[in-house]
Amino acid sequence: MSRNVRIRLLAAVVDAHLGDPRRSEAISRLTRLTLERMGLSKPTVVRGAEAAMICDIGLIDSSSKKSEAARRSIYQLHPERSATILAEMGGFEDLLAIIRCHHARPTIDAPIESFVIFACEAYCDAVAIRGGFLA
Repeated sequence: MSRNVRIRLLAAVVDAHLGDPRRSEAISRLTRLTLERMGLSKPTVVRGAEAAMICDIGLIDSSSKKSEAARRSIYQLHPERSATILAEMGGFEDLLAIIRCHHARPTIDAPIESFVIFACEAYCDAVAIRGGFLA
């Protein structure tokens, strides 16, 4: 199975769990556009867009049946959980640092793609909450 197919399948699982069938694609598309607009290299743009598609795989445990505190804890830990899940799957080694840092505070060591994903994710979620649709 190709990497692109694996990424799309993982994104579909995340989106189904979160109840928004196009969330990952919207975040990925906005991330790609932003990184391109910043003038970054094509490999950086591709890595950022791919990481944006699957960065929330660690949220899968956040069932509505769990307490608010448990869901909050899962949310806070999901970047590391996402990276761990993807490392165990193999084939995503070039995305792990980006995914691990996509909610981190800005540091010199964190990949720029992480901060772009964080901003694009926040924007897409805000648009969705307000009933808008990011096509």
